[in-house]
Amino acid sequence: MVSIIPSILVNDAEQFRARLRLLEQNHVPTVQLDVADRTFVSAATYADPDYLDTLQPRVFFEVHLMTTVTTETLKRWQRPWVKKIIVHLEASPEPGRLLQEIIDLKKKTGLALNPETPVENAKPFLHLTDTLLVMGVTPGRGGQTLLPDTVARVRQARNLHPHGNVEVDGGVNAATIETLATAGANLFIVGSALKEINFSIIYNQLTTIANAAFKKNQAN
Repeated sequence: MVSIIPSILVNDAEQFRARLRLLEQNHVPTVQLDVADRTFVSAATYADPDYLDTLQPRVFFEVHLMTTVTTETLKRWQRPWVKKIIVHLEASPEPGRLLQEIIDLKKKTGLALNPETPVENAKPFLHLTDTLLVMGVTPGRGGQTLLPDTVARVRQARNLHPHGNVEVDGGVNAATIETLATAGANLFIVGSALKEINFSIIYNQLTTIANAAFKKNQAN
C-alpha cells in the first residue's frame, strides 16, 4: 500500500498542537513524529508523549526515534495512538534486541538507515522489520534537498525487503516522489512540502503521483 505520511518536527508545544490540528482537520490517517534529543543527531525536537495524551490525538503515529534508544525509551511510547516505532540501525549496538522489544510492545517496527550506511547492513534484522526506512537527507532538520544517491538506495532497499514496506524520509515533494516510487518506495514522509496553504491539494497530488508510479513499478 502507498501512503503519504506527514511529519511533525517542531520546537515547542504550541507548534506541535497547531501542526497536529492541521493534520487532523485534513483527516490524515497516519503521522510521523520526529523525536530528537541531541544524543544521536545535533537537533532537538518537541515530542512529549504525556502532553500528546492530553491532546487525545485522532490520528495514529509512527514514532521516529532519532535518539540513543534504550528499553525505557521504547516503553515511554507504549501508547494506544502509536502504531509503529522506528529506530536507527546506527543508534544502538543491538538493533535486533530493540526491534524485538518493539514487537513485544505490540507495535510495528521500523529500521532507519542514515545516508552513509550501506543498505545491506540491514539484512540481518529484516526478519524483525516491518518498515525499512531510507533517509533521503541527513536526519534532524526539515526542508533539506534529496541526496542524489537516494533513488539507488531505495531500489536496493526494495530488492532487500521485497515484501515489506520501504519508506523514504527527507526531500520528498512533487518533484521527487515519482522517481522514488518507481524505485520501489511505498511510504513517503513529507514535511516542509505539506504546508497549511493548499494542504489537501498537495497531499492528494502526491498520493496520486506515488500510487501511479508504484503500480507501474510493480507491473514491470
